[in-house]
Amino acid sequence: MKTLKVLIVAAGGYGGQYVQALLEGGAAHGMEIAGVVEPFPASVRQRAELEALQVPWYDTVEAFYAEHDADLALISSPIQFHKRQVLSCLENGSHVLCEKPLCSSPEDLRELIAARDRSGRLLGVGYQWSWAEAVQAFKKDAIAGKFGRLLSMKTLIRWPRNTAYFSRGIGWAGKVRAADGTWILDSIAHNACGHYLHHMLFTAGKTQDGCAVPERVRATLLRANAIENFDTAMIEAEDADGARYLFLASHAVEENVNPVFEFRYEKAVVRYEEDGDGEIHVAFADGRECSYGGMGDRASMGSIHFPKALAHGGGDPGRRAPCLPAGGCLGADEDHLRRADELPRPGLPEGRRDGMGNERRAAENRARAGGNAPALLRAGPAAGGGGTPLGPARQDRLDGGDRALYSERILTARGHPPTD
Repeated sequence: MKTLKVLIVAAGGYGGQYVQALLEGGAAHGMEIAGVVEPFPASVRQRAELEALQVPWYDTVEAFYAEHDADLALISSPIQFHKRQVLSCLENGSHVLCEKPLCSSPEDLRELIAARDRSGRLLGVGYQWSWAEAVQAFKKDAIAGKFGRLLSMKTLIRWPRNTAYFSRGIGWAGKVRAADGTWILDSIAHNACGHYLHHMLFTAGKTQDGCAVPERVRATLLRANAIENFDTAMIEAEDADGARYLFLASHAVEENVNPVFEFRYEKAVVRYEEDGDGEIHVAFADGRECSYGGMGDRASMGSIHFPKALAHGGGDPGRRAPCLPAGGCLGADEDHLRRADELPRPGLPEGRRDGMGNERRAAENRARAGGNAPALLRAGPAAGGGGTPLGPARQDRLDGGDRALYSERILTARGHPPTD
């Protein structure tokens, strides 16, 4: 079996997990690290190990390809660099696995799909759950009709995040645009919890590598932290077959709740709690029960299983890597926001604590945001996104003191009414 040469683009931060997975298990799967693109080498935890292996380092992907080639590029850079780096890697003959989100607009998505088709290479997105054997096995049975018709899917995530999270790296987190005007649109739905929104659409797809595409979408997007984009999302959708989807996620909460989902079919109810046993459980209407197992390690799923796909038809442009279609679904949901004439600046009113009861952090947030109060952003029609809203747009306020109430009444794992 040919050894696959792998280029790591951005090896600090999340990219370090790809580096570790390849250092530990790459050789056993026929892979070697051919190079690293990382303008900040001090951020790479495995720097000494990589240098000991004489792995070449570069500041840009263009500089790497001027001297080397690679079968596969793993991209984990900040969002605003994804499109340019993906295009460069495809043009230089590499298959690409890019961390989510793949890009920030439907237009960019179409451009990347066209580049993928021209190159004859695979382009995958790092929605790692899609690679899990448990998910693949469950989806195969769902497509075969084992559970009957899909009725509804709902997912909840509560991940508290503070100022340090939104000011990490080079300052892209929570931003709508980069300094040069490039769209970023970093948000809890587009980035941090994008895996779990995608998981519903991917699992509902009618082919093993396909995704469901909602026909109607309504999204309530809120912001409590001192950021440009939203940190809380309630997204409702419905597809052509009448299946309904509900996605609830927030960074503006005190209690951490890892992903929980419930999928209802005609013949069964499917449940998963990461904070429980972390397995996909199915309860059939006739009393039978079964488990499909857990999700496995996220980084190794992408870095190990994607190259396996390359070994089984990577040269065929007709073979589509799982996960790519979902970008268009989320792109339509985000499109209304990036085309808005003006986005209100975030902040906290004078005299109010932030949601974690921290006066000092509230003062920092006020100073950074210029003292303006936070706003709730309510999704209206997606401009050019192809979706029809389920209801009218509205605007309201959500300050730090309201977050606990919001969390208690809306984002409760077992308290939200079922979508069916």
